[in-house]
Amino acid sequence: MKNINGSRSKLKFFKRGGSFMSDESREKAIEKAIKENINDKGIECEVAQEIAADLGVEPKEVGKVAKNLGLDLKNCQGAC
Repeated sequence: MKNINGSRSKLKFFKRGGSFMSDESREKAIEKAIKENINDKGIECEVAQEIAADLGVEPKEVGKVAKNLGLDLKNCQGAC
């Protein structure tokens, strides 16, 4: 992504619902969605994939955030 001066920006932004999210905002959004869907100290893999699709991120990013929160991915299908 190029900034105003025409040089490449080091910030990554991801589109969500017509707007863009920074890495930090994206991780916070993933964390919030995971916390809203915790089930018995874990999260179902299918739910993690739905979160990824809703936020427009890779399922592995959702899996990484879940693991950082100390949560297990249940019924893993290999995508997270």
